[in-house]
Amino acid sequence: MKREDNLNESSNKLIKNQKINVWSLFKYPSIRYRFLILNIIWITTYISYNGMAISSKSFPGNFYVNIIILFVIEAISYFITGFLIDIKKLGRRGALWIEYILVIIIFILLTFLDLNTAGNLILNCIIRFCCSGIAFIYYTYSIELYPTPVRSLAFGINTTFGNAGSIGAPYLLEFLKNWQFLILLDALCVISSIGLIFLPETVGKPMVESIEELDLENN
Repeated sequence: MKREDNLNESSNKLIKNQKINVWSLFKYPSIRYRFLILNIIWITTYISYNGMAISSKSFPGNFYVNIIILFVIEAISYFITGFLIDIKKLGRRGALWIEYILVIIIFILLTFLDLNTAGNLILNCIIRFCCSGIAFIYYTYSIELYPTPVRSLAFGINTTFGNAGSIGAPYLLEFLKNWQFLILLDALCVISSIGLIFLPETVGKPMVESIEELDLENN
């Protein structure tokens, strides 16, 4: 208890004396690598999510009915993913890896196989389910990875990178052929899933309160 009290006292002094700005996200190695990896992951997540959402206009059948179906699938994804990420043996990273593996496999199938209409529709619905789940998890996981002094700043920049991915998705769809776009998404998902190896699991753990505490945790 004495060690924890000393740590909290020194952490509070550090927070008071620290000037937190964007430079703080690069100054400390323990924050820097998490911040850079998460920026890449957020771009990937929202290029994939919005790219597939825009592609839904080409689905067979009534456009409005398809949108309702995709909305229901997305809502179910949030509900199921919310339970998965709190399973200790699975956690945030386990749930993400499961969904990444499904997305990567389906992107490969859509790229190289000439599927019938029903097959394409089913696979695209599964992708919507997984991409929605991945985006949902990162809203929780990203916040948990940062110490309190930089949490809101870092998370805000992460979401800005995600918005950049959303803006870039329609341009990529415009200038790339469908198979090229799918290969790009596949590559980005592979990179993001590898990036998870370098991020810690946070399920069941208290949130880090200071940069100093994070440094001690990494050492």
